[in-house]
Amino acid sequence: MKAVTKNLLKFSAVLFALTILFRFTLSRTLDHQEFQNAFFVSMLYGIIIFAIGSFFGRKDRQSLPLYDIGFRVHLATFLICSAIGLTWFCLI
Repeated sequence: MKAVTKNLLKFSAVLFALTILFRFTLSRTLDHQEFQNAFFVSMLYGIIIFAIGSFFGRKDRQSLPLYDIGFRVHLATFLICSAIGLTWFCLI
């Protein structure tokens, strides 16, 4: 069984880029005390992450004969977002 697929790697790359962009944008809006913009940035980030997860998850489901492949996507999301968040707080 193939644990890491092309779709999972593509999802991880897009998630990595979007999470760094989100952290940067959120930090800037909070530094300037633009709380309403911070709310919209957070909502937009959540919607986009849901959409790319759904898109790549469907593509993975079509190519793999597994009943539940969501754990791998959730694990990748947790690891990437946690690593970027912790690194962001340690460096800034």
